Amino acid sequence: MVRSRIFTKILALVFVCVTLLTAGGVYATWTYGTPIDDAHKDFGVGVMDFTFPPVYITSVSKKNGDGKLVVNEYYDTHLDSLITLVNNASSMVTLTITVHNQADEVYAFNAVKYLNENYSNVNIEYTLVNLKHGDTIEPGAYLTFDVKFSFKAGASRNNLVLDSLINYEFTLLSELPEEEVIAVSGALEQFKNIINNVVRRTSYNEFITQMEANDKNNRFTPDYIGNVDDASPGDKALLNDLFEGNLKLTINGKEEKVTVLIKKKNVDNNVNTGDQDGNELVIYLTTDGLTSMFGRAIVYAAVFTSETAGNSWYQYGNMYTGRARIKGYNGNVFGTGSFDTEEWSSYGDSTVSNGLSIEQIIEKL
Repeated sequence: MVRSRIFTKILALVFVCVTLLTAGGVYATWTYGTPIDDAHKDFGVGVMDFTFPPVYITSVSKKNGDGKLVVNEYYDTHLDSLITLVNNASSMVTLTITVHNQADEVYAFNAVKYLNENYSNVNIEYTLVNLKHGDTIEPGAYLTFDVKFSFKAGASRNNLVLDSLINYEFTLLSELPEEEVIAVSGALEQFKNIINNVVRRTSYNEFITQMEANDKNNRFTPDYIGNVDDASPGDKALLNDLFEGNLKLTINGKEEKVTVLIKKKNVDNNVNTGDQDGNELVIYLTTDGLTSMFGRAIVYAAVFTSETAGNSWYQYGNMYTGRARIKGYNGNVFGTGSFDTEEWSSYGDSTVSNGLSIEQIIEKL
């Protein structure tokens, strides 16, 4: 469940802060900054003066409609609720949600996101009434918007109840992705968390160990891994676990599947950066169905490097838009379901010229 994972991460952060501060003989007071309603004040644990996240829901209420609303819980920008409509095609419930930006930077609405297993009734849809991608919320400000739940046109009304856990996600305005890259940007952000042991203390080692076990996972060499169609069950299972749902999300009402291939490669021609062998980590991401034999897919690429032999990773440059030839797994030119990272080149990216390899892009930085 997403809710339990978020709370687990909160407790993990508390533990890390306690460990770091008490190790140096420093003590402080913890104040959990959100949610601020009475139902959530028991999250405070008295460790450190720290508030998060920057944008969070402060209130949820029913605005109008003939159906019922039960608010189970809300935390950061996630709302766990139960909607019950009546047996009428025009039945609806409109919610009013207020969020607060307690940061000192401008944030903007990115997207509505949820896992399919956290949205129980596909016959009930939502509509954002007065909120769209890019709408901003200033530092210290509040933003109120409405969400309407109703039956899809012609949908069955055998089930009148929607049990859902939905994230109304806000991001820094300066980091707001274009709408067409929302799905891959979420997976990219999660990859940063994996290789820096934010997901869990061993996530980087788990990832590398699986990558290097090529002989057990239908791969020719130990320097790549992915969740493409013919990848091994072990590769897919670990990546799905580590990416925590970010490889298959419903975003703005559309299910998005992100296919990733990740390689170890010395792309900056510097043996003193990257892992202990001088290799960067290059992640390639696409939402293309990869069904067109001999075709090309839009594939995004990003490079991560380290100056501590792989103990801490950071993104080198941007995420770049490009194209790659669709192939079968392990280079089958007559296949589909995967793509050739060695043939990737920039295309349609406003920050670089067309036709550049990832090495050529990094070389120019």
